[in-house]
Amino acid sequence: MEIAVLGSLNMDLVTNVPTLPKIGETVAGSSFENTPGGKGANQAVAAKRLGASVSMIGQVGDDIYGMELLNYLRAEGISVENVSISHSTHTGVALIGVEDSGLNSIIAVYGANMDESAAYEESIRQAVVGADVLLLQNEIPYRYNVIAAEMARKNNSVVIWDPAPVRGDALDLAYIATFITPNEHEIVPFIDESEVIVDDIQSVFDISLRINETFSASPIITLGEKGVVFVDEGVPLLQRARSVVSVDSVAAGDAFSGALAVGIGEGMTLPEAVRFACVAGSICVQRRGAQVSMPTREEVDSLLLGF
Repeated sequence: MEIAVLGSLNMDLVTNVPTLPKIGETVAGSSFENTPGGKGANQAVAAKRLGASVSMIGQVGDDIYGMELLNYLRAEGISVENVSISHSTHTGVALIGVEDSGLNSIIAVYGANMDESAAYEESIRQAVVGADVLLLQNEIPYRYNVIAAEMARKNNSVVIWDPAPVRGDALDLAYIATFITPNEHEIVPFIDESEVIVDDIQSVFDISLRINETFSASPIITLGEKGVVFVDEGVPLLQRARSVVSVDSVAAGDAFSGALAVGIGEGMTLPEAVRFACVAGSICVQRRGAQVSMPTREEVDSLLLGF
């Protein structure tokens, strides 16, 4: 099974704090570290650790962060031959504050991730061919996602789009992708409303059906500790979440998306793949960091037995 991930590679600059600062407030952090991140690279590592053959497609700067990110992916066994190196822009970085509760706040400066060139576009077209599953997010120029998705669907590949960070002006992919995986805060653009209040699971069922009827992509809506709502053969279903203590939710969605791609690529039914992805995400939130927190296949399989 071949999974291609088109997306961002960032160096995460992470500090842990008792509580995230309010506007104008300064708080003392308890720790600081650099750790490999970027939604695309995170999902690539998640899929690789769960047993897939993974190719990363993206861009880094010609600097120390870029080299570190590439070396980390190589060490994980991920192909980086389709990662371009920009000589004019710095590697993407994300400034992340994680409070003791596990909640986080992120400022991303995407740098080389947002570079555009004819050569990079051509590399995307070539890299997507042959992939069983294509994973996409919203941390690169949007038009590259559309190009890659169209190429993948022509080749009968499954396309999974994680529409984060949310962009209200970028919905075309929902008419191309096979699945979209927004969280409860990212569903607003898909139902054309100014805000969404998730009162109960039934309200999410109703929203999922609206999305399913409007777009060709099937919605899989992650709700954190409430679980995941998804539509299978026209019927909205709930996959409950494992009860765990969260210490860092930064990469939980990426763990979920990477695992979902593996499950679907392996031929699991959609309910089986969502359950598999939920377990992967629940392991991730119990650890600090992004790529370093991704679980192995053995860890996920062992917990599936009792879930």
